[in-house]
Amino acid sequence: MEVLLLLLTKYGSLYVLYQGISKAAINIYQELRENHLLDCYSEERIIFTGHSLGGGVAILLSRMLQKDYPNICVAFSPPGQTIIDDYNDNLYDIIVGNDIIPRFTKHSIYLWYSVGI
Repeated sequence: MEVLLLLLTKYGSLYVLYQGISKAAINIYQELRENHLLDCYSEERIIFTGHSLGGGVAILLSRMLQKDYPNICVAFSPPGQTIIDDYNDNLYDIIVGNDIIPRFTKHSIYLWYSVGI
C-alpha cells in the first residue's frame, strides 16, 4: 500500500494519508490557488464536505486552507486515517451505523494484510 507523507506546517505535524486522498487534495488546492478561485471568499466562511474518499479530501483541504480562509468541514464516513487528532470547532465527521471504512487505520489494514484477508 502506497502512502504519501504530507506536512501540514500550520500544525507542525506529519500525517500519513492515503495517496489518493493526498493527491486529490493537493490537485484541488493548486487549482484553487493558481486560478484565484477563493479570492472572493475572504470574508465568507467556506464549507467543505464529502463522503468516503471525498470526506478525506474535504478534511485535508479544510486543514490546508484554514489559515487563509476560515471554513467548516463536514465529512461523511471519511477513511479512518484522515480523521486526525487535532480537531477544532470547524471539523465534523459523521459516521453512520457500523460503517467499517472510517474505523480503518494504517495499523488495522496492515494486520488484515498479515493474516491474508
